[in-house]
Amino acid sequence: MKIKNTLFNEPDGQPTGNSGTELSNDSIMNSKFAKDNIGDVKRFIFATVAASVLYFVFLHFMPITGIILKNIMTVIVVLIFLAIYRSVQETKAVVGNAIILTVLLLFTWQMLEYAANPYGSYTPEQQLEIKKEQEKANQARIESFKADSLLALRNDIEARAMILPTGTHRFNLSANDSTGWLTIPASGKFEYSISSKSFKYKIIYSDGTPLQGSKNGVIPWRARPVFQIKSLEDQTIKVVIKKI
Repeated sequence: MKIKNTLFNEPDGQPTGNSGTELSNDSIMNSKFAKDNIGDVKRFIFATVAASVLYFVFLHFMPITGIILKNIMTVIVVLIFLAIYRSVQETKAVVGNAIILTVLLLFTWQMLEYAANPYGSYTPEQQLEIKKEQEKANQARIESFKADSLLALRNDIEARAMILPTGTHRFNLSANDSTGWLTIPASGKFEYSISSKSFKYKIIYSDGTPLQGSKNGVIPWRARPVFQIKSLEDQTIKVVIKKI
């Protein structure tokens, strides 16, 4: 049985059709595709380098203090620069993608580096100065908190203090017992005295000031004293309130 070959003429066996042309077109297309790929790689590398340079230039000259804020503003400025550039110059998507990817990676790297070493961008002298300022600020916050706490405690003590009317008040106390918080009337002018046989007691005012009992001692003047008396032994302590 004779099989007819459609690619050859039967008489002389010469090839027919356009297989050679098809092979040539495929080679051209493959070559063009390879060149485009190489071109995209070059554009990607160039865009990455350019974005890195722009990022650090803008970061260096950014007139803002604070590493985090400087990096955020740098990202914004670089992306604005990219948008303006693409509006006046037609570029392939690979360029924009490379710049965006580079900027995001640099920002992430900067933040991780800052988290690991917050003072890394400062000189040793600047780092020392910053730490001193932070210690001062922390101490100021602590002192402010203490003052506020003491003021709140003092206000609470004064609100709960027992008002002693004019006259003589005796407190029979055991060693280490106290009278509780006491005060004088708010309206009018009064003077008060504290005494016992041994004077072995301690007066503690609402602001924390202590005063040791003494026979010849003088109690400092206060507009409206709030105090408690702590006995150092078993005794009777006398408090006298007089209107003047």
